[in-house]
Amino acid sequence: MLITNSSRGDDTYGPRPEPSAKRSKSRATIRVLMVATIMIAAFVLWPHRAVRVYDGFDAAELSSHWLKGQFVAGSVKMQSKVVRAGSGAAEITLYRGDRREGPSEDGQLLERDEITESWRYFSRLHRNYRYSFSLYLPADFPVVPTRLVLAQWKQVSLWKKCSPVLAVRYEHGMLFVTRRDDQGRSMLYSTRREVRGQWLDFRFETRFAPGEDGAVQAWLNGEHIIDYRGPTTYRKQWGFPFHGFVYFKTGLYRDDMQQPMVLYVDEYRKEEISG
Repeated sequence: MLITNSSRGDDTYGPRPEPSAKRSKSRATIRVLMVATIMIAAFVLWPHRAVRVYDGFDAAELSSHWLKGQFVAGSVKMQSKVVRAGSGAAEITLYRGDRREGPSEDGQLLERDEITESWRYFSRLHRNYRYSFSLYLPADFPVVPTRLVLAQWKQVSLWKKCSPVLAVRYEHGMLFVTRRDDQGRSMLYSTRREVRGQWLDFRFETRFAPGEDGAVQAWLNGEHIIDYRGPTTYRKQWGFPFHGFVYFKTGLYRDDMQQPMVLYVDEYRKEEISG
């Protein structure tokens, strides 16, 4: 493991230029059309192939493994000062107002800078996948009560927004993993051990399904932390595709707050595995 100096100059936290005030008034419609296009392409044009992907974030730019619609320009950079392995890692910096949306169900404005796996790697329901990735929170990362998601798995929905079916969160100085389905949200793991200033190596083995055949196994730095069997998606209903897809995102997704945040991501792997 290689951890180098993660101190940051004043320019890093300086104000980012204000995002353009011009916003599309038909964002919801565009979202529906985009997802519908993905679904048609997945079922009609591309036969199923077992997923196997790796990204060490060693290139100068973000690779084509990731979609770029969930972060503002300049918020995701490849750098070589803080790395888990290889020569580089992704640095994601969230400033107030980045990719703002909301309000949420509890009235909070939301903001994000996240990288989303390419649609061609979306997970299919009732199949088994292994994900591994490393996250690094700087030693001075803010400890606040603000809702903050570091990694999440979202079920594709054509008509409505829904909470992630699985998520890695950091709030009040606690690192925890949540699962959500139609019955609500439950916590699968939590720790109040200090996790800042060190690489966190996650491994998840998942089977996304709305019934009892769903499963989540997880490890953190080699420690087995989750052994869950049961529903791992929302049930089949209006708005959710019949066959179903789940996609992975990582970065910073939070309630509105003034203070900027920085997260490093490295050594991402995903592969379809036998049951």
